[in-house]
Amino acid sequence: MSSAVLLAEPEEATRSFLERHLAQDGFEVVGVPDGEALELIDRMCPDLVLIGDPEGLELCRRLRERDREVPVILLGSQESDPVDRVRAFDRGCDDYL
Repeated sequence: MSSAVLLAEPEEATRSFLERHLAQDGFEVVGVPDGEALELIDRMCPDLVLIGDPEGLELCRRLRERDREVPVILLGSQESDPVDRVRAFDRGCDDYL
């Protein structure tokens, strides 16, 4: 049985790379630009959500406001600093990479 992963990543190359590798590891992956993720999460009910910058903080906050219990991992950018990590956890993410 595979696990469904919603990958909300704005950068096409990064999204494609992660989709390919997660699929090779046995995950069922749906990759979308950030703007489409919230409505798809409601329809899809994924087992995990991976969210890339820059929309990640807002999307995570909105998920938690809806009482969605899906695990959320935010994917920080190279420019991310410790303050970004604190903000991500404050908005309800489960982990930050």
